[in-house]
Amino acid sequence: MVFISKNRKQKLSEYSQKYDHIPRDYEDRLNWMIEAYNLTPGKMDEIIFKKRMMEMNLQYTRIKIVLYEDPEGAKRPRFRLITKSNYMMAAIDRPNFVHVYSPNAADDNKYMHRLVDEELVSLTQFVQTPCVATINSYFKTPSYFNTTDVFLAEIGLHR
Repeated sequence: MVFISKNRKQKLSEYSQKYDHIPRDYEDRLNWMIEAYNLTPGKMDEIIFKKRMMEMNLQYTRIKIVLYEDPEGAKRPRFRLITKSNYMMAAIDRPNFVHVYSPNAADDNKYMHRLVDEELVSLTQFVQTPCVATINSYFKTPSYFNTTDVFLAEIGLHR
């Protein structure tokens, strides 16, 4: 079986053909669904009741990770060509290939695992639903800030 990959333009075209008739605005989409599925007031009450029951039984876990260190950019990825002459075991099945790696990535990974393993052990399964990740980074307050600006920055209003 030959699998031919579609390019981005083809994928966008197919998506548009399938879904462009559905409104993007939330309220417009709900009204469209009421008409498209021919929902009666009784069926809508049933849907709302089921939604409320699902929300009441929803279980979630919040994981908060705080890193007390100055934020810094990641080092750029590095590339190297692997051949039979410079790495025999990796190149047995493949004649030549490119190895892409990030310097210090292994050290950063080990450090993060030490920080979060205790919290993650309490999770019984992988995240299988939509989730929200919020990242706040704080840099040293600039020395040219006056007292008012420093205070506003500390309470998160001045960025």
